[in-house]
Amino acid sequence: VSSILVSKASAYWETHYHFGKKSPKHSCEFGSLAIANSIINTVIPFLFTYGKTHNDEAMTERALAFLTQLPPEKNGIITKWKDNGISVPDAFTSQGLLQLYTKYCEQGSCFHCRIGHIILNKK
Repeated sequence: VSSILVSKASAYWETHYHFGKKSPKHSCEFGSLAIANSIINTVIPFLFTYGKTHNDEAMTERALAFLTQLPPEKNGIITKWKDNGISVPDAFTSQGLLQLYTKYCEQGSCFHCRIGHIILNKK
């Protein structure tokens, strides 16, 4: 799947970040992390939703299995989990942790989250 996401911008963008403003020459290709993030945030949700909509459990399981084969997303939220001693071996785990962050951390409901409760009791 990742091979279909490989693309390169025109030569113009190798020396520009903004229209009309030259910059040092740089690569304009999606890196492996950008491709993985595109798969995590577009392809897999589509497969999962398709499976749910069509009662195709094999498709939903396949979508979830893909997440275990991809690297975790790299962002500030995942870095916070890692800084607190949480292992993030794959995209399946990072997606779960992003959901926990949205449901509990952003809502200030740390003591309603088992992980948040443990982290806060350590400090």
